[in-house]
This record gives sequence, C-alpha cells and structure tokens, in this order.
Amino acid sequence: MKKLFLKIWYWIVGAPADLTYWVGNTETKVRVKNFRDLSPNGISYTNVDNGKEVIVRAVDLKYVLKEE
Repeated sequence: MKKLFLKIWYWIVGAPADLTYWVGNTETKVRVKNFRDLSPNGISYTNVDNGKEVIVRAVDLKYVLKEE
C-alpha cells in the first residue's frame, strides 16, 4: 500500500533523482530532489530520505546523476 501512495506522490510532485558520487575511493549513493549547485568540483543537494542539505566539495569528485 505504501508503494502505491509513493507512486501517486511521485506522479504529482515528481520522482527524486538517484545520485552516485565518489570522493577518492569512497562511493556514496543518495536520492536527491533539489540541486543548488552542480559543478565539476562540487555538488550541493537536499537528501530525500532524511531531509538534510549536503554540500560536497573535492578536487577528485566524480558523480553520476540518473533522473527519471
């Protein structure tokens, strides 16, 4: 039942994007909704799961963004 409500909510509001980023050898996967900054050496976003705003700045930052 929860999945049905989530599908309806995402249909109305929009589905969050999947972001995978690497800093050095550390891989992090998150679901994000609002991007404030998306540049080659930094990203800032709002995490959908916990609602926290995250800022990541690094010289060796690599990321993959998948939007539905």
